Amino acid sequence: MGVVRRRLSRPGRYLATTLAGGVEGDVFYARARRYGSALEAALAPEAIPPEVFHNLLSTVWRNFPIWHRYFRVRRRLLGMAEGDLHGYDLTAPLLPSPPDVPFERESS
Repeated sequence: MGVVRRRLSRPGRYLATTLAGGVEGDVFYARARRYGSALEAALAPEAIPPEVFHNLLSTVWRNFPIWHRYFRVRRRLLGMAEGDLHGYDLTAPLLPSPPDVPFERESS
């Protein structure tokens, strides 16, 4: 049992223990297959360089305020109280019916 899992394997910490066991397994397989990290091992089957993953994360974090603003506006448009917006509300239509856009306007 790894050091991390030993510290977490006290009663009531089952989720943390399970997560730590999964992380230890990922690290073990990455080392056994001679990857530089567990991240490289996870991205290798899809041939995604770690730089792409890190760029995605930095872009998401950099734009979080914009997403928060979008969620606030969407919540207000749907007439919901603060804290009531859920994942399934993100696909709810904001208008009763789709707007009628003539073909000429779409193609320009």
